[in-house]
Amino acid sequence: MTHLFGIPTDRLTTILLVATLIIIGLVALLAISNVLFFKIGIRNIPRRRTQMLLIIFALMLSTTLLSSVLATGDVITTAVQTVAVYNLGSVDETIEGGHGALGTFRDGVYYQVKDLASHDTDITAVGAALTEHDLLVADTTSRQVRSKVTALAIIPDSEQGFGGM
Repeated sequence: MTHLFGIPTDRLTTILLVATLIIIGLVALLAISNVLFFKIGIRNIPRRRTQMLLIIFALMLSTTLLSSVLATGDVITTAVQTVAVYNLGSVDETIEGGHGALGTFRDGVYYQVKDLASHDTDITAVGAALTEHDLLVADTTSRQVRSKVTALAIIPDSEQGFGGM
């Protein structure tokens, strides 16, 4: 895990360590200057030892669970990104936009580009695809809803030269 909420973890660790040391120093300074309040604060520790141990154990357990969830999410994100990049293959250029419906190009543009590219030995393949991001999909059979789904539509046989889809 290299980033947490977009902040590098080494920088975040340093900042949190300094903040923790400052807070511990301030609490120690307050305990030294106000001995009576310090004694009032720690008087229940020997009386309720089991409760104190239970609270400490619960805090340690929740910290462990939270860190394992963050680490697992980071591993899964990296795995999905790696698979997506691998499946993309060696695509050198992508052309997006257009003036048609949904901001796309007409089908004829693909066939013109494909015809022009067939005469160029540096171009291995040309493909056409329509992608729509952040869709909400409802599965009526399992009664589940998924958000942020990306839909991919390709013109039949346009994936030739890319290893198939």
